[in-house]
Amino acid sequence: PSRVDQQYGYTYFPGTEYTLSDGSTMTLHYLDNYVGYKYGENNIAFLADYGRRFGPVEFGAALEYVVSGSKSIANPWHEFDYVYDAGRQTRLLDDPVLEHTLAVTAKASWPLRRWTVYSSLTLGRVFNELKPVLGEDGDGDIFRPQPGEHRFLYRWTTGAQFRLSLPAARRSSR
Repeated sequence: PSRVDQQYGYTYFPGTEYTLSDGSTMTLHYLDNYVGYKYGENNIAFLADYGRRFGPVEFGAALEYVVSGSKSIANPWHEFDYVYDAGRQTRLLDDPVLEHTLAVTAKASWPLRRWTVYSSLTLGRVFNELKPVLGEDGDGDIFRPQPGEHRFLYRWTTGAQFRLSLPAARRSSR
């Protein structure tokens, strides 16, 4: 958006936090909120992906590296109210500290008749993690890189998929 009072058009929700039933607030992480490109603005991402089939089993591996600067869904121009107040149209990795994320994923899937069993494991690390901080103008949270805030990444997914074939629709003859 070109002004702070305009809603950001590429997110599911217009804010960075929501209220729980007990009245406390929970941060809505930007990765869970963007529609389309999951990392949003002010970043560069690289992904190398490889896949190979050995008999019926499919294997895959991926390496991803992401560099991110400050970003905000609720406060698009950070300490400014309008795009022209910022004195520039674009911000790209101009923060003094940047977030760096490196992740490796390994995955496999096995077809078993009408079932496919799959599993994947992701391991990685985030350096100078983006954390929500209140904007200097008080208009909303800004995810800013935090020097020295590092976090280990891990995700293990496993599951099964069942293929169901429905009969073709019958055409009535007249």
